[in-house]
Amino acid sequence: MDAAAIYQRFVEQAPAAVLIHGLIQSCMSPEFLDQTAAPHLPASPNPRQLAFADLVEILLPVVFGSATSVRHSYRQATHMHAVATLKCVYERLDRTPPAAVAALVGAVADRVGPLFDTPATGPLRFRTLDGNHLAATQNRLADLAGRPAPLPGQAIVLRDQATGVFVRILLHEDGHANERALHAQLMPAFEPGDVVIADSSFCTEGFLTGVQARGAASVVRHHGGVGLTPVGDRIDHGLVPTGRVYETRVQYAQTALVLRLVEIELCQPTREGITVVGVLTDVPAETLPAPDVAATYLRRRTIEVAFQELADGLRGEVDTLAYPKAALFAFGLAVAVYNLLQVVRRAAEHHAVASGEPIPDPVSPVLLGHEVRSFAAGVATALNGNPDMPTPAWTVERLRAWVKTLARRLTDGRYAKSKRGHRKARPKTPKAPKGSHTATARVLEQRRIKSQ
Repeated sequence: MDAAAIYQRFVEQAPAAVLIHGLIQSCMSPEFLDQTAAPHLPASPNPRQLAFADLVEILLPVVFGSATSVRHSYRQATHMHAVATLKCVYERLDRTPPAAVAALVGAVADRVGPLFDTPATGPLRFRTLDGNHLAATQNRLADLAGRPAPLPGQAIVLRDQATGVFVRILLHEDGHANERALHAQLMPAFEPGDVVIADSSFCTEGFLTGVQARGAASVVRHHGGVGLTPVGDRIDHGLVPTGRVYETRVQYAQTALVLRLVEIELCQPTREGITVVGVLTDVPAETLPAPDVAATYLRRRTIEVAFQELADGLRGEVDTLAYPKAALFAFGLAVAVYNLLQVVRRAAEHHAVASGEPIPDPVSPVLLGHEVRSFAAGVATALNGNPDMPTPAWTVERLRAWVKTLARRLTDGRYAKSKRGHRKARPKTPKAPKGSHTATARVLEQRRIKSQ
């Protein structure tokens, strides 16, 4: 069987796996990875030392879930055994600065940006800011013995609402650090024209004025601990799907900062019993009216869905990596790979819309990740060096055309996101005594007899 026939067979059986492997080859080549991380890595006199790209190559199967651990992935990468031992791999993972991984995420996001077909949204770019604490790791270090739930760190990410791509990330090793203490490190991520959407953790004078100093604007939920003084009348903007919207110009605490306070009186209280949500913004009313401010903040919750998709589709939180830098490396790499999944997902959905489908089913990144996990080894073995696969030398136009061609195969329903129906409320039943058991077959048999 020739190379073209092998390529076509994989395209028919696992188009998502082929797409992701091709994007990795084109957008995350070893040369690109090493150049991106080089400014953040200490110089090494040893020319045989594992390169940053080698570490990425070992971690990728772990992130996709095709390797159960770093040890498993290292054993499969036999070509690296002559370069470094497993102990060396772990040491290098622990010594890689989080700034190098953050640079990788940003560089991949910039590289895949031109591959999206996004409608013009005017002069504003809406970007959601949120934090994520990595899940607790296993107590593998002697210093962690007897301590509960060791946290390897946290990440604060900036996500573009138009594409769903995580454009920037801040990785911090202290799992207990308050997000407010990290504000200053976030400022270089903001650019003129950005509208940063964030929750009440970022409702501080330093953050709001820092965003303004960068030429950007903000839409931030009001923190109850911050006093506001009205400097204008309260205007009723009428009903929106979630409630009634009001707007007031206010002075922030005891500062000279004057903002718009948009309040939404909710039709239904939140799970916490909150009936009124206040949102502060410095975007002019002519550019973003109060109802649009309410809708913009409501879309902030899409980043929480993205975090869930990231956790379900990829293995970014590796509980066996107890050292913070190694754990953050894996999480950052998973975020970069998620951006590639977004390219594939959006290309498929764009094709569905262009084809005239009335309501195209959204593509599930979780199902994309599962297919990549299943076919990763076979695709890498069979298609590496195939002339039909992308290379770093491909132009953006050629890569976009290749993605669009294969994305058409992702709209046949097998990658469609599952739709959960309304969950019926069940009465609470007393907890069974410890050690008791139930034979399911007998219970079902009793139900069958009753129904006759």
